[in-house]
Parts: sequence; structure tokens; C-alpha cells
Amino acid sequence: MPLCARCLGASIGHILIAVQFFVFQLPSIWFLPVGLSCMLMDWYLQNKRRVYHSNLSRLITGTLGGYAIGILIWKLVELVVQWFF
Repeated sequence: MPLCARCLGASIGHILIAVQFFVFQLPSIWFLPVGLSCMLMDWYLQNKRRVYHSNLSRLITGTLGGYAIGILIWKLVELVVQWFF
């Protein structure tokens, strides 16, 4: 597989938030630290504490992290569009 499970999850999160941007209203920016902390905690436990995590948990936390970063990206897109138009 060319992507690890966490990276695949981040890509899925980016796609989900992009679809949501065009179809529904974006969630609050306060989800950003929640999603990123889930992904960071999973990475920290795996790499620093040597706690084994399954690919499913990596996929889930990667999706949450990608979704959270996507919120930031699309909120910035909204801001730029409002500023120029």
C-alpha cells in the first residue's frame, strides 16, 4: 500500500470535509484541536511509548486529524473568498 493507514485516514478526512464544504455548513473551528490531539496522541503512544495500535485505530485517528486540518483549510478559503468578493 503506498500510504500508511494514518495517511490514508488523513486523505479520507480531507475528502470528507471538502464534500461537506460544498454540501453542508462547516463545523466549528473548535473541532480542530480535538481532531489533531487524537491523531497526535495516537502517534505519540505508538512512537514514543511503544504502545501497539492497530491499523484501524490509525485510520480512525488519521481521519479525525485530516478532517480537522481540512476545517482549517476550508475556513481559510471562506475567509479569502469573503475578503476578495
